[in-house]
Amino acid sequence: PEETAAVLVKYGFNLEYRGLTKVKGKAPMKTFFLQPWKES
Repeated sequence: PEETAAVLVKYGFNLEYRGLTKVKGKAPMKTFFLQPWKES
């Protein structure tokens, strides 16, 4: 997820850090909210 977030930010998406989330069968992961696109 962190790698995906970095790519999205690179392409202009606005992400907000959500925190660590428990994922079944995996270690807690950093998660992000995808914010609405802002028109310029």
